[in-house]
Amino acid sequence: MKMSTYKALEIDYKYDPKQARRKINGNTFVFHCHHYATLYTQLAIDAKDLADGPQLLTDAAEDSFRAWFDRYDADHPGMTLEEKADMGRQFYSWSGLGDMKIGCLGENGGEVYLHHSHLDSGWLKKFGRAEKPVNFITCGFIAALFSSLYNQPARSYRVVEEKSIACGDMQSLFIAVRV
Repeated sequence: MKMSTYKALEIDYKYDPKQARRKINGNTFVFHCHHYATLYTQLAIDAKDLADGPQLLTDAAEDSFRAWFDRYDADHPGMTLEEKADMGRQFYSWSGLGDMKIGCLGENGGEVYLHHSHLDSGWLKKFGRAEKPVNFITCGFIAALFSSLYNQPARSYRVVEEKSIACGDMQSLFIAVRV
């Protein structure tokens, strides 16, 4: 059995003042406050006459996070599946998105819980309680994490938010299913 030397998430953060760009482990990255994130989430919901806005936001998040996971994986060979999953959990927290716990995990899917969510907290402050789950960004994050863990192409996992902090639940529950 090959033992991994992976201990904790490694972050290489650089800021280029000439281009006003932030790079995390070589990937360009943009942080947004919860007010901004809730506004473009609401915009995605309102785009229902033009396209499936929530799915577009989920797909964009999946593509963005998948690039980060793939690069991190290439730069840290030898991680076990559990270490890769924990790296994803740590990155979610480090980036300010919330507190994630991965429940069951398997190639056909799994469960992910949020005890705290940046977007849900912002939604509650800005709009009050939501009628339906709104955390499409985390759906994309989880889809990217699962497809990266199992070396599958994008859109290999469908992620649905079954319970939502923004809807008044004590924690959010996301179900990932391989499609």
